[in-house]
Amino acid sequence: MIKKKKHYVFFDSAYQGFASNDYKDDTWSLKTLASEYVRCQLAQSFSKNFGLYGERTGTLSIVCTNSEEKTII
Repeated sequence: MIKKKKHYVFFDSAYQGFASNDYKDDTWSLKTLASEYVRCQLAQSFSKNFGLYGERTGTLSIVCTNSEEKTII
């Protein structure tokens, strides 16, 4: 349905590995969509994972569907 309607998916993953005690399980949906070349973004916070509560550390990752889109981003 996501591909059919061309939705843009945004994941917020602040607790990877904490929800299920297995980061692979916690990232399954992201990896599945990215492997199908579905456009998606991932925001990750590392403040809790690395014990950096006073700091705001993290990343923003974007999965592109082609080289042209990559260049634009």
